[in-house]
Amino acid sequence: MEFTNEVEKATAPIYRKISKVLPEVEWPTFAPYIYRINQLKKEIENIFFLGIGGIGMSALARYFLQLGKNVVGYDKTPSSLTEKLIAEGAKITHEDAVDFFNVFDFHADDTIVIFTPAIPQDLKIRRFFQEEGFQMFKRSEVLGKIVDQSKGVAVAGTHGKTTTSTLVAHLFR
Repeated sequence: MEFTNEVEKATAPIYRKISKVLPEVEWPTFAPYIYRINQLKKEIENIFFLGIGGIGMSALARYFLQLGKNVVGYDKTPSSLTEKLIAEGAKITHEDAVDFFNVFDFHADDTIVIFTPAIPQDLKIRRFFQEEGFQMFKRSEVLGKIVDQSKGVAVAGTHGKTTTSTLVAHLFR
């Protein structure tokens, strides 16, 4: 595929990565969306996830990895999701210890923290970020910011979400 304009050239590396996983993604629809997200958060280089091992948080972490951001996180328990994220380039700790951060050069102006409501207020890592003045967002707020930049389809309910999501994805092919 030949990339001809600024938007296409700026998003080509991300598109190439995502198209390997999601071959049904079409370039004309995809490029402006990724470009807007990159322009919006160009100054944010590091994304720290508190509770990175859940299905929703790990999906967001994967999203930011595909945007080329540095993804670092904490989860109390190792899992297959955290192992996959590590294999994809995320750095994850399972210890509630601030000394983990000595390895990273985090600054409040280029790092955001995303957390789930399951993370206790008294977690040392959480208190560290709060005391140092980092921008902290709930997972739902970040999802809202992403969806504000594009069109989306939401599927909710007690039963049938996977079936309905599969049908919707098929319709958009």
